[in-house]
Amino acid sequence: MSTRPLPPLSSIPPEIACVSDYRGFAKQRVTAANWAYIDGTAGDGLTAENNQKAFQKLTLTTRVLQTLEPCHTRLTLLGMPLEHPFLIAPIAYQKLAHEQGELATVVGAGATQTPVVVSMQASVLWDDIAAQAQAPLWLQLYLPAKQPDHIKRLVERAQECGFKALVVTADAPVSGNRNAEQRAGFQLPKSISAVNLNDFLLP
Repeated sequence: MSTRPLPPLSSIPPEIACVSDYRGFAKQRVTAANWAYIDGTAGDGLTAENNQKAFQKLTLTTRVLQTLEPCHTRLTLLGMPLEHPFLIAPIAYQKLAHEQGELATVVGAGATQTPVVVSMQASVLWDDIAAQAQAPLWLQLYLPAKQPDHIKRLVERAQECGFKALVVTADAPVSGNRNAEQRAGFQLPKSISAVNLNDFLLP
């Protein structure tokens, strides 16, 4: 028996203390099938689990008895000044999670001046995303084996929209099995699509 998703949050609940706390709230606010896509991994997630364990082994090097002024997390990356060394990773079809899709993401990212890597399969037009963005936008770019002329046109269009960098995804020629999606019966709704690829015949 399926349960109806809860309505979107209107404010941040006090029990959310860090980023990982959002996961449970998010799961309650989308359908089970959509959650399988958003939270899903290749296969049964063994590689994702191992990656998470490896990441948790990384620690910060402490330096005691140091002056704290000036203290900041700013850096320059690819010639761009950033407030901190974090970027929002590309996530396709964000309208599966929120009716405003990628627009909501860039508005939230702007509050902390966090660059967003926009998915090539975004569910909102890049022009509209760029119009809302208050922080740098980068574009995730798949490299299919065919149609290099289409890739060139996509890059030119992204540049016209104001994207500052490309993040190349090299593992897309063959899609992996996503068992959670299959078990949940996920199907992309007809109302949601990769709207920026409508004029292209990419595999």
